[in-house]
Amino acid sequence: MIHPWVLEEFKKGTLGENSNYCFILGLWIRTNWGLWEGSRLARYFNRLEIQHPDDMSQIILDTFWRYLNRKPIELEMEIIECKKYRESVTISGCD
Repeated sequence: MIHPWVLEEFKKGTLGENSNYCFILGLWIRTNWGLWEGSRLARYFNRLEIQHPDDMSQIILDTFWRYLNRKPIELEMEIIECKKYRESVTISGCD
């Protein structure tokens, strides 16, 4: 269970700031939602050509922030941006 004040702080931040939550909340999502173990949710992302659990959890956090702030979800844009990022780190050898 996420403490209400964490949700409020997450909601008040900007979309770019939610990456600050990627380590703790993202780690919880990756572990408890089985993104490393090939859960149904992980397989859903795989079908969208999102392979890395870190990317999956970031998309989930971005989508959740958009939901809390009543913004359009823009999943397609999130996926495109994620693929661009993953391609850039793979090319530079940082992955």
